[in-house]
Amino acid sequence: RPPSGWMRDPDDDARLVVNEDELEIIRVCQRFRSEESMTDSTIAYWMETNGYAWRNARWSHTQVGRLLKVDVAKLEEHLKQGAASCSGN
Repeated sequence: RPPSGWMRDPDDDARLVVNEDELEIIRVCQRFRSEESMTDSTIAYWMETNGYAWRNARWSHTQVGRLLKVDVAKLEEHLKQGAASCSGN
């Protein structure tokens, strides 16, 4: 299974690309921590009760803890690079 925020490229199974849906969920979790000072358990409860899905699993404080460690800047940089290569830049 690819790391959080990544997925296998549909055109090349050996290559990973940014999973934009997961990236947005990671941003939400990190925003709750940084702006609302929510605990991992509170974030997990909020995500679960508001219908956010994560890889067909129930939300837990452990999962939130993992997502809070994801380097969003790295994902966003890869996303920009992918967009630039797709646009011919």
